[in-house]
Amino acid sequence: MTLVNVFNIPFYRDYLLGLGVTAVSRQNAIKVLKQNYSICIVIGGAQESLHAKVHKAELILDKRKGFVKLALEVGNVGLVPIFAFGENEIYNVLSTENKSLTRRFQLWMKNRWGFTIPLFYARGIFNYDWGFIPFRHPINLVFGNPIMVPKLENFSEKDVDNYHGLYVKELSRIFNEYKAKFGYNDVELELVA
Repeated sequence: MTLVNVFNIPFYRDYLLGLGVTAVSRQNAIKVLKQNYSICIVIGGAQESLHAKVHKAELILDKRKGFVKLALEVGNVGLVPIFAFGENEIYNVLSTENKSLTRRFQLWMKNRWGFTIPLFYARGIFNYDWGFIPFRHPINLVFGNPIMVPKLENFSEKDVDNYHGLYVKELSRIFNEYKAKFGYNDVELELVA
C-alpha cells in the first residue's frame, strides 16, 4: 500500500496498479483485509525517512497506533513485525537540523501532501562518489512472529496500547536477535517519536 496522492500521476498509477499496489487509505485497507488479503504498511513513513542515517536504527513508532486500531476493528489479523537490515546503507541521507529552513520545508511538504523528500545521494552510473543510484549493499529482511489480534467491537486505548506494546516487543526481539548476524552489533534500536 502506498500514498493516495501517487495515484494522481498519469501512467505511474497504472504501473502501481499493475504491480498490485493500492492506496493506503483506512477505508481501502479495511476493504482489502476483509477480502483476506495481507497488506504491508510502512509505519514510520515519510517522517522516518528524515531520520535515516547510515548504521542507525531510529524508528517512528511510539505514537503510530493506527495500524493496531485497524487490526482490532477488522479482527482475526496477524501483525507481523519486519525489520530491514541494511536499508539505511543504500543511500546517504543528509541530516537537517530540527529548526533549519530545510527541515521546516520538508515537514511542511509532509503535512501538506503526505510525503517529503529527504536530501540524499548515493553513486552515479559511471562513478561511485556521487549520484542517485543506490549503493550496492544487501538488504536483509527479518520477520517476527505474528501477533494475532481479535476483533473487538468496542476496544479501549488500553487494548490498543497492549497490542502496540506486543508489536514493539517482538520488533525489538528480532532486531536484537539478528543484529550481530548483519553487522549491527554496536547499534541500538531507538524509538525517536
